[in-house]
Amino acid sequence: MKIIKRSGMEVEFDRTKISEAVSRANLSVVEGERLSQAQIEEISKNVEIICAGMNRALNVEEIQDLV
Repeated sequence: MKIIKRSGMEVEFDRTKISEAVSRANLSVVEGERLSQAQIEEISKNVEIICAGMNRALNVEEIQDLV
């Protein structure tokens, strides 16, 4: 499955990039309201499933909206 980067280049979907981005954002949240690592992985997995079901390359902004 491919995604379209902001530069317009198509690259392979990489679920770890979503997990890393959510983890970084999670650090800016008050500690008592942070997601667990399991929740972050679940979000990443669900985004991957949705993207695969679209049967087309999504751009980065569309993926951000899904997250």
